[in-house]
Amino acid sequence: MEGDLLYKFEFKKKNLGIALFLLGIVYLVIASYYGLKFPGLWHDEIYTQAIVNISFSQMLERGISNVHPLGYYIGLKLFKKLCFMINFTDVEAISIIFSLIPMYLLYILSATKIRKNFGLLTAGIFSLCIISMPILMKYATEVRMYSWGLFFVTICFLYMWEIKKNSNFKNWALFTIFTICSAYTHYFTAVTCGVMYLIIFLYVFKDKVELKKWVLSVIMAILAYSSWIPYAFSQVTSVSSDYWIDPITLETILNYFYFMFNPMTQIVPNSMAHEFLKPKFEILGLILILSLLALLVLYIINRNDLSEEARDKNNFAILGWIIVVAVPAIGVIISLIKTPVFYMRYLVPLLGILWLGFSILLEGNYDKKKIFYPILIIVLVIGVVSTVNFIDYSQNAHDFQSYDRDMVLNEIPDGSAIITNDYHIKLLIESYAKNPQKFYKKKPTILGNVEDSLDSKKIEGKRIFVISNESDLNFTDLNVSVVQKKPFVYDDTLYEIVKN
Repeated sequence: MEGDLLYKFEFKKKNLGIALFLLGIVYLVIASYYGLKFPGLWHDEIYTQAIVNISFSQMLERGISNVHPLGYYIGLKLFKKLCFMINFTDVEAISIIFSLIPMYLLYILSATKIRKNFGLLTAGIFSLCIISMPILMKYATEVRMYSWGLFFVTICFLYMWEIKKNSNFKNWALFTIFTICSAYTHYFTAVTCGVMYLIIFLYVFKDKVELKKWVLSVIMAILAYSSWIPYAFSQVTSVSSDYWIDPITLETILNYFYFMFNPMTQIVPNSMAHEFLKPKFEILGLILILSLLALLVLYIINRNDLSEEARDKNNFAILGWIIVVAVPAIGVIISLIKTPVFYMRYLVPLLGILWLGFSILLEGNYDKKKIFYPILIIVLVIGVVSTVNFIDYSQNAHDFQSYDRDMVLNEIPDGSAIITNDYHIKLLIESYAKNPQKFYKKKPTILGNVEDSLDSKKIEGKRIFVISNESDLNFTDLNVSVVQKKPFVYDDTLYEIVKN
């Protein structure tokens, strides 16, 4: 009789895990469908489109002046070339698919390594959370490096577990390789893997054999990254007090929690906005945070009653949460000492660790129905709200992007000369204009930029457009006439001019 009850218990548990895994796939398909059907690129995504449209040498030159490693851009450019070889040339779709690939890889990880190491129910909960929890659909489809950072950090975390269980060459090699990939994706994913190395060191420093493996892994990672270190140093030191990230305040730190736990909602869509997010549904986010804290407290209270295997898994989950807290803490400390360098979307790569830890702890309470099912229902409700809001966001952002693109294509004929000192407009032109002759310089005034550009022989025989955010320009002193003046994107004005 006892054996039958245990069999039924495990059977229901596995079936629930399968059901949640399949539901997660449904959410992933929804995210893929709306992300591809309604692409709505904002400023940073337009930068991505612009940088992958230029040569590798130009990409390196321009990328060095940015504040991210180039691994993601190189990967996207190679993927784009591959797609072009098979006559698939929709650049926006290619870029979104490239961002979705790591999400599908996470599902493969869930069905294999997570299922094998932590059980089918944990895999099912993780599969549900990794796409349906707040803001994950947005970043699964955003043409940036965050979904890849999410994948690399999550798989590195999983190989921490593999090394703990079996410290063989394969596990160390894969951990090292994925660490290198992570470091070339984003600097804070590199910091995350650095924290993982520190944690492993605390486990192995008394064991000479294991310490040698750790040292070798560190050396290999540094050597593989050494070619980029001078550029990384240049980028990091170039960040000054007037950097775009706002100073760190208590409100900033609270926004980190809003960002991770509140269902994604939309501000007024604006292609210049750094985020389309704001706190809303605070009660749902608060309940979700309290649910995580409840799982932590329950484990601390009941840990002595668990088997050694269960304690190992739960300790690993909590270790993951420590990493999730440690990385933004490092970012905040650096920001307070030097200049603000940590922004809330840099948390995205950590969310795989966050939700894997949650999944392990929630699965550990499956036998406590009054705890397990209410928390699962909260996850399901938040997943639905986040998905509905993502669909709404996608459609509205697409409308705004379509307006921007159509303004460029309709107002600026093929091969025109375009003069601007607005970097955002430069990116927009590079992404959408047809064969433009561009003139972009960081002049203090647009008129100075125009004056320099008019002397170029490349402008001869072309229609000349000036794009400026200054409200009323007077070209009289430059000996040119205004042919037309129209509103343009980003609250700019489009002028067509001719030489007198």
